[in-house]
Amino acid sequence: MGCDTTGDDNDFGTVTLPFPITLFGTSSNIANPSTNGLLSLVSGTDSVANGQLPASFSDPTVQAVAFPLWTDLSIFSNTTQGIYYFANATFAAFEWVLAASCCPNLMARFALAYDAAGAPGVVTFTYYQVWDDGGTATVGVQGSQAGPAVMVDWDGTAAVPAGTIVVCDTNVGSCTNSTFSCPGGSC
Repeated sequence: MGCDTTGDDNDFGTVTLPFPITLFGTSSNIANPSTNGLLSLVSGTDSVANGQLPASFSDPTVQAVAFPLWTDLSIFSNTTQGIYYFANATFAAFEWVLAASCCPNLMARFALAYDAAGAPGVVTFTYYQVWDDGGTATVGVQGSQAGPAVMVDWDGTAAVPAGTIVVCDTNVGSCTNSTFSCPGGSC
């Protein structure tokens, strides 16, 4: 899924990383980024129905999941939208450039970073553009469908406008928010 721009809705890809990502003690080098704004380990999911965490999925093998912006998103054909990633021996970054499934002009651009050497168990979400500031999304991390989980937002507080960084430390079960300046006010 290095650059999937063919038009996808409710889909996921599978990436084999050279190191494992660990979320709440569950580790895997298999990462499954979804067009609906989540990254699951081991098994993928195309789930569009975001909710409170810990979330349940129809596939019981879907367990450890990072939710940078879990909502109904799509990749529209003939656009630069897609899910992009980079990985080296100890670091991985995934970037989603998507739109609301209803409307190709309602854009979301956000990223997830994981540094296995420098901060194992910690995921960082960075938000560059979110049409509704995350007001229709779930943001957080879970270790399994039974928990543990930490949730920043669920369909309500618009907690992730452009210029927001969320750092979730699954070693201690907490997330913190900070902001950064977007050049010219636009990320």
